[in-house]
Amino acid sequence: MILFLVVLLIAPDRIGAAFGAGREWIVTNLGWFFILGVTSWVAFLLWAALSRYGAIRLGGNDAKPAYDNISWFTMLFAGGIGTVLMFWGGGGAYFPLF
Repeated sequence: MILFLVVLLIAPDRIGAAFGAGREWIVTNLGWFFILGVTSWVAFLLWAALSRYGAIRLGGNDAKPAYDNISWFTMLFAGGIGTVLMFWGGGGAYFPLF
């Protein structure tokens, strides 16, 4: 990791160009694979949620959820928005590849 960091600090333009070319190749040639993977994952999650496995209680038969569905949704939403803000809010100036 330290070696990678040193190389990145020594030649940021060349490393940036190489990462940009790699990203462009991946987007151009493997975009279909990404879409297929995400679609397959969402389909699996929907199947798991709507099948008999979606009713399995974690923590035993007498366990009660600590949070209701609205609280879970708001926590996941806030975590997602926080991640996006941290990445795009400060990352745009430091990661010109994106």
